[in-house]
Amino acid sequence: MNGYLMTLQKQVEHKVIPSMNWENWQESVQGGSGDVALPSLGALAERFRAHVKGTRFGPVFIATISATAHTFSRSRQRVALDGLDVLFVQVYEHTSGCTTTSAQQSFKLKPDTLIIQDMADSFSVEHGEYRQITLALPRQLLVPYLIENRTYPFLSVDTSDPTAAAVVNMLRLFRDQAEQMSKQDADLMINCLVGLTANVLNRFQNPAREVSQKDLYTARQLKALDVIRQRFHEVDFSSTELAQQLKMSRTSLYRLLEPMGGFNDCVREQRMRHAIRLIRTSSQETLSVQELAEECGYAHATSFTRFFKEHFGTIPSEVMGGLSALKGHHLQYSESIFAQWLNASFFF
Repeated sequence: MNGYLMTLQKQVEHKVIPSMNWENWQESVQGGSGDVALPSLGALAERFRAHVKGTRFGPVFIATISATAHTFSRSRQRVALDGLDVLFVQVYEHTSGCTTTSAQQSFKLKPDTLIIQDMADSFSVEHGEYRQITLALPRQLLVPYLIENRTYPFLSVDTSDPTAAAVVNMLRLFRDQAEQMSKQDADLMINCLVGLTANVLNRFQNPAREVSQKDLYTARQLKALDVIRQRFHEVDFSSTELAQQLKMSRTSLYRLLEPMGGFNDCVREQRMRHAIRLIRTSSQETLSVQELAEECGYAHATSFTRFFKEHFGTIPSEVMGGLSALKGHHLQYSESIFAQWLNASFFF
């Protein structure tokens, strides 16, 4: 059995928060993971309600969360500064029009579909009224089973896929039985969910292989992004080289990537994601800004620092120093019980 996981299981806590008003919810979410807002200027805060019921096994968290309409956003600056390094594995049991936007692409969230959201990535969600099961898995649990240790884009997999169906069924079972489970049984359940979730991420890490031949345009987009993920660290990587590798003209490549911001934006997005991953897994003492720049495809620290600040709103050295100070400490943005519980679950 995973020795690290057994260490995590020493602390087990159940939490039921039967009803939270808008002020409680806003304070809790902002203290834990991101920013929330009412869906429109005319929406009444008095009509908002949220409910949380869950169990925490060390930093692993399984809960049912429901709420009325609102928006959630996790900004690039928040990603850079707060140290949250966890993947949310989710299934919506009910939703009335929820949409998530990540990397300039929008996805409608459907019930009974496996959703994996990497919290080390920026995204936003427009929530209608919903009820979801959320399992929070620290990345360090998944890393031994992943082909690549990197940030993963938003993933939604229909339960017609047998592995996705198994994860969804186990989420429901774990949620329903968590309060009665022994720590040993919970260890086994979490180990299974970690392995299956990693398997889904590994299988879908090259999405072009999963796309129907009928949707060749999407397949080409995904193939282009896959090549960018493989080559973004090359200082001289250019749109000409990408077009040649994909066997298309630069004009066709421009049209292909335009909906995602174009070639330069796609490359920069991958470089900035990689920069944050390196910062999270290194310390300021072992990795200089120049070394970080070179690892991310920049010849000079000055240009890397400029792009990093444009992307995250702060400079690399500040993030490196801030995350180093956070290690071993829980964030205390808020006195909310729910926010403190989230912090105890997710941060280092």
